[in-house]
Amino acid sequence: MSGVSVVPQETVREAFKLAFSKWSQVSPFTFKETRGYSDIAIGFYSGEHGDGVTFNNTIVAHAYPPIDGRLHVNADKGWSIKDPIQEDKNIHRGDTYDLVWVAMHEIGHILGLDHSNDEDAIMYPFIAPLKNKRAFVVDDVTGIQELYSLGVQRDFHYPSAMGFRLQSYHLLIVAIFCLWVMYIFLSVMLSVFLD
Repeated sequence: MSGVSVVPQETVREAFKLAFSKWSQVSPFTFKETRGYSDIAIGFYSGEHGDGVTFNNTIVAHAYPPIDGRLHVNADKGWSIKDPIQEDKNIHRGDTYDLVWVAMHEIGHILGLDHSNDEDAIMYPFIAPLKNKRAFVVDDVTGIQELYSLGVQRDFHYPSAMGFRLQSYHLLIVAIFCLWVMYIFLSVMLSVFLD
């Protein structure tokens, strides 16, 4: 973890450990804290912090998709890991957010998920202060499982995962077509040279 220290390190560890464990339960991934180089780098930052995304009053965190692995949290917001958040005795302002919820959401982006249209989903793009959300809904689970082909039921709808599946399907058609064209080309070339 790097950046500005706004939350005790053990609290951050507890929040992210819980968030990672929840993703491990519904995906093929396991996560382990490391020292030094890691695939996922977590940090708290204020304002402009060198990656082109400036933390302002509306952005609580952001993360980059695979394989970048950077997860940045807005150091100017209030953070809690209490559930329910209202029981946190340290809340002193109305812009305190559930760090576990935000971590789960941003880890979803690191794993390759886009936002969901389902307001109950962890991957819904709006995160409310003074509220907790720590349970995945069908959109979240279907999204990660379809993204990594874990064989979920096909009657659920998740926009980004469906888009991924359709995109892969179109790429497969293009690949088959290219192979067919190459086969025809090679057949014609071989017949010309052999005649």
